[in-house]
Amino acid sequence: MIRVSFGDVNVSAMGEDFIFRPTFINALKLGSPKEIVKTFSDIHMLDAKQEILSSEYASEYLKSFVKRILPTACYVLANCCDDDCSDLVGTFNGTKYRAGLLPIDDIVVISKHLLKHMIIGKPDNKKQSKNNEYSDEFDVAELVDIAMLNLGLSEQEALSLSMTRFQSMVKIKYPEPHSDIPSDQEYDDCMAWSEKVSKAREAMH
Repeated sequence: MIRVSFGDVNVSAMGEDFIFRPTFINALKLGSPKEIVKTFSDIHMLDAKQEILSSEYASEYLKSFVKRILPTACYVLANCCDDDCSDLVGTFNGTKYRAGLLPIDDIVVISKHLLKHMIIGKPDNKKQSKNNEYSDEFDVAELVDIAMLNLGLSEQEALSLSMTRFQSMVKIKYPEPHSDIPSDQEYDDCMAWSEKVSKAREAMH
C-alpha cells in the first residue's frame, strides 16, 4: 500500500511502514548541486523518450531504458528513507540486480515523484511562464539560508523541508497582493480569442 502526503511517500509492506521523504537534507545525500540535477535529469529523461518514441520497437526500448535508470531510481529511494529499504527496492551486486518487493515500474515512478517534490515542488504557473530559466545546479545551502532568514527556522528545521513544503510556507508568510495585470499566458489566450472573434465578424459581412 502506498500513501502520499506533502511529497512524502509511505509504503506499507512486511508489516512495516517505509517512509520516503524528499527533504533538502536527503537531497544532499545525492551529491553536489550539479549531481542532484543530473540525477533528476536522468530519471525524467524517461518522459521525453516516451513522448518521442512511437515505433513498434518503442515498448521494448523503453523497458530496456527503465532497467538502465533503475540503479539511479533505487539510489534515490535509499537516500530518501531513514530505514534500510533494500528488501523493498532490491539490491545491486555489480550489474546484477536482486529484485525487492516493489515492481521496477513503481520504483521509477516513486523516484520521479520524490525528485519532483525535492527540487521543483509545485511552482506558480504564472511565475514559471515569466522565469523559465534552466539551472544545472540545485543549491541546498542557499535554500536553507533563505528558510532560516525569512521563515525563522533553525538549520535542522530548514533541512527537513521539501521544496513543496518550502514553497507553501513562503506563500503563506508572504502572500502576493491581488493584481489585475494578466500573465503572459492569459494575455496570449485573450489575444487569440479576440483574433478569432474578429475573423468571425469579417466572415459575416
